[in-house]
Amino acid sequence: QDLAEMKTYAGYIDTANTQLVELTNILLESSTSETDALQYKPMPVAIDAVLRDTITTATTAAVEKRITVRREIPADLPKVLADEDRLRFVVQVLIDNAISYTPEGKDVVASLRHDGDWIVCSVKDNGIGVSKEDLPRIFTKFYRSDRARSADTEGVGLGLFMAKTVIEKQGGKIWMTSEGEDKGTTVGFRLKAQ
Repeated sequence: QDLAEMKTYAGYIDTANTQLVELTNILLESSTSETDALQYKPMPVAIDAVLRDTITTATTAAVEKRITVRREIPADLPKVLADEDRLRFVVQVLIDNAISYTPEGKDVVASLRHDGDWIVCSVKDNGIGVSKEDLPRIFTKFYRSDRARSADTEGVGLGLFMAKTVIEKQGGKIWMTSEGEDKGTTVGFRLKAQ
């Protein structure tokens, strides 16, 4: 391996380590109620840069599955008011899930749009989808559908639960839509525009 390749892998390791620390912090915070508000440091964040960085970090996993992650990001997008580390965690969860649950050779689309007072981020995959019965429980702690367990054995059902916690604590809203099994999934959230 040459030096440039080693630096690239070191960057991936550093990013994974940062994400693990963030995951641990969010888990600890979700077990307390009084101190939660003190843990967030909201500031204007360029969500378009967060989305681009996250897609770049996920490139290796996408390439291995021959998945193209397309970006739809308008120019001159306002910033959002958010804790940047927490926001990066949420976007990472959505991108990682989309890649994990999408079969080889299909696309994932990550998009941003300005909608009145809000910036909306959505990640659409062409993967295993979610049944109508599973949709209401999808953001519940430790919940994983039978299809999700068979497609990705490493997950424990905390990513979307914690993403929901993070977005709601910052005054936003998160949701998921799916036409059913094998029809893909879209997960989106909104945060206040600055």
